[in-house]
Amino acid sequence: MPPAPGAVVAAARAATAAARPRVGAAAAVTGLPRDALAGSPPRRGAAGSSAAAGVPPPPPRAPSAAVEAVAAAAAAPASTPPPPSLSEPPPAAVPTNFLTRWAAKHLAPAAAASDADEADGGSGGRRHPLLSLLGWYSTESVIVRNAARLIAGIRAQTDVDGGGAAGVRSRLGLPAATAMETATATTGSSDSDATAATTATTATAAFQTRYALAALHLYLSVRRLRGVTTDVTTAAGVMQATYASFWALVKQEMLVDEAGVGMLAAGRAAREAEQAFFGAAVGYDAALDAEAAAAAAAAAGAGGRHAGGGLGGTASTDAATAAAVAAPAGGLEGALTRNVPALVTAAAGGAPAVAAYVRAEERRLRAITDAAVVRGKLWD
Repeated sequence: MPPAPGAVVAAARAATAAARPRVGAAAAVTGLPRDALAGSPPRRGAAGSSAAAGVPPPPPRAPSAAVEAVAAAAAAPASTPPPPSLSEPPPAAVPTNFLTRWAAKHLAPAAAASDADEADGGSGGRRHPLLSLLGWYSTESVIVRNAARLIAGIRAQTDVDGGGAAGVRSRLGLPAATAMETATATTGSSDSDATAATTATTATAAFQTRYALAALHLYLSVRRLRGVTTDVTTAAGVMQATYASFWALVKQEMLVDEAGVGMLAAGRAAREAEQAFFGAAVGYDAALDAEAAAAAAAAAGAGGRHAGGGLGGTASTDAATAAAVAAPAGGLEGALTRNVPALVTAAAGGAPAVAAYVRAEERRLRAITDAAVVRGKLWD
């Protein structure tokens, strides 16, 4: 027989009261109302409520420190770090491992002192044992360093100022400005298509002028290295290393970095420029050799006349005639006009001024000793 409804309700009330023994016990001990101890808001109108008993309600729970930090970060306005200044150079890399720090402290000064002594004509000074073990004083290393010194001299002659007040740009009357500065000063804004085309044309002319200067100085360096008679093997190594470094410089620095040519197109353009350089060098050699032979024939003829005549100058005259036949049309001026037209056009004096510069530098290089030439000290 099922229990009566009244019995079920009574049993439920008894179970509910048994489930809250602690709250009732705490209320009995502390005297606080049940609702305050149970954490529930007091019932309105209840006789045992906290408001009726004069007991304030419990304070709200304070948020944790993590919650406060997240809220502060969300409320703060987003700040963007300032971009790095382009005018300030990047900080120098500091050696991090022990081996790099030790080499920078002990080996680098010894290598620099040895390089400076070799450049001044010495034997490299007191040799560091570890540098000797690493091959610093080997013939191959000396050739690489001498070629690097020669390339640095060629680069200095073709820079913006061309080596200072007495540099090649001042001597030839060339503008002392980079390609982009020249384009900006000549054309101003690059909004219109016509202005952009003029800017590109001016930048191209500036690049061609700088390349022509570099190629001329490479030719003069190679011509002088070919004339070395005391240390032929080292001179040949320096010439080869300089030649290879020059075309790497033309491809990466002049074409890619300055002219903005793509890597594939720069490689193709560098190969074409190298082929043109061979043809130009043959023309320059023929013109300068013809002039040298003519000068030797004139000196020999003058010597024969002072000695009382005779046929002493016949061989020199024949050599001068043969050189004149092999010389290019227009002499050195004609060869320069055909091979470096941008430089001839940009120079204040045209082809005669460029030819005069080449002749003067060729005479100056011939006066330098072979030892200094092998060390790469041609354009100091």
